[in-house]
Amino acid sequence: MLRELPKRSQPNGEPERRWFFSHEMDLIVWVGPDGLPTAFQLAYDKYRGEHLVSWSATKGLIHYAVDDGEQAWGMGQTPLLHANGAINPESLLASFRAEAINVPTVLREFVEARLRQIGAD
Repeated sequence: MLRELPKRSQPNGEPERRWFFSHEMDLIVWVGPDGLPTAFQLAYDKYRGEHLVSWSATKGLIHYAVDDGEQAWGMGQTPLLHANGAINPESLLASFRAEAINVPTVLREFVEARLRQIGAD
């Protein structure tokens, strides 16, 4: 179940972000001064071939595969994101709903609305 991490320092010039963590997912939501969400990143399948869905008003929805940078023979490298269109929106939405019980309603509904748009084009 997603639980909010304690407040962390915010990068200068970046909207406030709220970070929620579980074994299966990470959710970062950027919120405006009014507390309403403006963008998000949702990482899922963190330990089984991690992927990330990112949404912002300027870029829309983008789906990535995450290369964690880990190598069997040495030190890990910086994780990289690779464009990846393969996604099962129904499964992702169901998993998010199960994990997001403790996410504030306005944030949860914002993310759910964008996840429902996947494949609706």
